[in-house]
Amino acid sequence: MANLSLSIGQIILELRKSKGSTQEELANAVGISPQAVSKWENGSTPDTELLPAIADYFNVPIDRLFGRTTHPNLSEAVNKYISEPGFFKGVDRALNIYAALHWGLAHSNVGEFYDHFITNDNVADHKWSEEGYSLMTSNGYCNLVTRKFWESINLDTASFARELFTLLAEPGMLEVLFAILRRKHDGPANFEMIKTALANADCSDEKIQECLDKLVKREIIISEDSPYDEIGKIYGFYPERGSGGHWYLGICALICAVQVLKMSMANRNFDGLGAWPIKL
Repeated sequence: MANLSLSIGQIILELRKSKGSTQEELANAVGISPQAVSKWENGSTPDTELLPAIADYFNVPIDRLFGRTTHPNLSEAVNKYISEPGFFKGVDRALNIYAALHWGLAHSNVGEFYDHFITNDNVADHKWSEEGYSLMTSNGYCNLVTRKFWESINLDTASFARELFTLLAEPGMLEVLFAILRRKHDGPANFEMIKTALANADCSDEKIQECLDKLVKREIIISEDSPYDEIGKIYGFYPERGSGGHWYLGICALICAVQVLKMSMANRNFDGLGAWPIKL
C-alpha cells in the first residue's frame, strides 16, 4: 500500500516528529545543514544519495520515504496484530503466527498442514535439528527451544530434576498441586477446599495434609493462618513472596510438558534429528 499524496519532505517531517527529533539532529546524522532539512519539509526533495542515510536514521526501509508501507517492521507488525484484541485476547492469532514459525523452521508450507492439524484433538507435532527444537499441539501448546538453551543444561540440572521428580512422584502430591493450581486466580485455599477439589481422587485426609506440609517445607507453596478461625490455615502460590512465583510458573510448565509427552506417545509425528550439547 502506498500513500502517494505526501511528498518525501512531508514524510520526513512526519517521521521526524514521530521520532521526537529536531531538524538539527537529523541534519547532523545525515551530514547536511538544518536549513536543508527545513527546505525538504517545505517542499524540496533530498538528493538521491542521501536517501539511505535518512532511512537508516528513522529505521525504516527507503520505500517508506516514498509513502510505501508494504514492508513494515515485521516484529512490530506481529506485535500489533496479536495485541490488538486486548490482553491475552489474541491467543488464536498468536497460535496462527506460531504455526507459521513452526512449519517454517522445517521449510514447510503452513497452509498444507495447519487446517487439517488444528481440527484434530490432542495431536503433537515436533520439528527439530541440531540448531533447535519446536513443538506444537493441536489444542494450543507451543514450545521453541534453541541450541543455546540446551547448552545451559548440565549435571546440576539432573540433580535438581531428580530431587523435584522424587517429591512430585509421591502419592497424592500432584493431585494436591493440581487442586491448588486450579484456584490460582481465586486466591489461596484451606484444607477443606483442597479436600473438596480432590473428592474424585484417592487421597485420604492424612495424605493431603502430609503433601501440603512437604510442599510448604520445600517452599513450593506458602501457608499462613487465616484471620478467620473457622478457615484455619490457607495454602497457595504467592508470586510476590520469595520463590513462589518461580515455582508456580515452573510447575505449570512441567505439568504442561508431561501432558504433551503423553500426547506425543499416542500421536507420534517427528521431523528431523538432533544431538543436544548437554554438559556432562
